[in-house]
Amino acid sequence: MFELIKGWFSNDLLVELSAEKITVRTFSSPERLEMEPWVALQGAGQSAVIMAIGREAKTLTAPETKAVNPFTHARSFVGNFMLAEKVLQHCIQQLHRKGFRPQGKITNVF
Repeated sequence: MFELIKGWFSNDLLVELSAEKITVRTFSSPERLEMEPWVALQGAGQSAVIMAIGREAKTLTAPETKAVNPFTHARSFVGNFMLAEKVLQHCIQQLHRKGFRPQGKITNVF
């Protein structure tokens, strides 16, 4: 019974990833979010703090702040998995700003 009720509130999301742009769409509505996958970090190593995500991070010029694209790597699609996860979490939170965030389903499409 709980699974049935939970299914009424869940949104299936389509996430398209590239080094230049991330697009998140919901299948059930025309809602869509596009953003550049940049993360502005202040500090270094384990003490680094995320200052901004998206286009704002690319243009942030605060001292000791560097902009990183976690989806850029010479041999792999993802260069930094932890930052890539934070970018995806931010995208989904921006799409579901209504306070109640439904549990999403993850499907691999090749």
